[in-house]
Amino acid sequence: MNYEELLSKYMNKSTLEILSNSKVFDSLQFIESTFKKLMFAKLEYEAIHNLEKMLKEDNGKWRSELFKKKSASNYSVLNIDYLSMEVEYETIKEKLIFSFFHYLHSIFDNSAHIVNKCLLANEQKPLDAVSLKNITEALNKYQKDEFNEVYNHLKSTSESSIYQYIEDFNNVNKHQYSIKISSTIYLYDGEIDSQIPEFVKRTHKHDEVELNDVLLKSLDFSIVYLDLLLEKVFSFMNTNTLDFAKNRFHKVTNEIQKSNSNDVRLEGANTFLYTDAELNLGDIIRVLLVSDEGERYELRNITVDQIFIRDSANTVKGILSVVEPFKSNKKFELFEYRKYKVIKLGDVSKEMLIDFFSKPKQIKGNFKNDIITFVE
Repeated sequence: MNYEELLSKYMNKSTLEILSNSKVFDSLQFIESTFKKLMFAKLEYEAIHNLEKMLKEDNGKWRSELFKKKSASNYSVLNIDYLSMEVEYETIKEKLIFSFFHYLHSIFDNSAHIVNKCLLANEQKPLDAVSLKNITEALNKYQKDEFNEVYNHLKSTSESSIYQYIEDFNNVNKHQYSIKISSTIYLYDGEIDSQIPEFVKRTHKHDEVELNDVLLKSLDFSIVYLDLLLEKVFSFMNTNTLDFAKNRFHKVTNEIQKSNSNDVRLEGANTFLYTDAELNLGDIIRVLLVSDEGERYELRNITVDQIFIRDSANTVKGILSVVEPFKSNKKFELFEYRKYKVIKLGDVSKEMLIDFFSKPKQIKGNFKNDIITFVE
């Protein structure tokens, strides 16, 4: 399976519906990120081959001159036009190789976040504590039979020699020193022989390998790994009730009052979450706004600090208060199920009135045109 087939298999309406039904839509951003890293690795892989093709063509011109004139100028170093910069062939080639392994290694890191979000959900590890090793250990800790297929896949992957090569090559180049890639071009036929020398990382000794062989094996291994992982994760979500994804919601309702005059004191809003579930004081509810109208899903973090609980009979039953402050970064924002706690049950009419007129307040609904901002 190639990259395009893999992308088509998992980035479609049916798989998005599984994420929605399983209440793990925050995993989508990590699925998209993983595919992006795979695309970047594929681009570097193709660029390396295009670079070698350019060198062969340059060598062909030199040999043609030699055979035609019985003499030729000294064979010079090939310089590449790299984004309007003239850079030596070997420099560009090393950069592409280092980037290739960096992006491949990122696939495994990013995929650990997919498992963290999809399987562990409310029990997920913090963002900075996620790695292939840590998530594998976390799945093992829970001793749940339903996790076995994913756990075994992660464990066998992390213990495989090709994964160890990808990880060690990337880490040596990133944290220690640049592994020197040796390349030889045979002037009589223009063939290129490139080798990655042996190197050592911790107790792992890696033998010298032929460049194109290890590049192809590493790329194919990563594609197969990701395909099997997503297959097992989506199969799990299709056949199991997610114990760790309880009390998650994708929609709220906003009741907004706009003033016909310029008197902002008459303006106000409350936010409601509808559920008929039996709730107790201290229960945790998590909310991530998701719109599934049209061809694409739209995600939005909820920003209000207080939500009122309402049942299907339209009876207000209690109050949810946010557990953690909203973390907003306009340049980059992760979508997260924001955590709320049930702080009161029963008559909350007084609290509703106070909340209704509290300002400043920003109300975000499920759709692009459902945003009202109140200012003092």
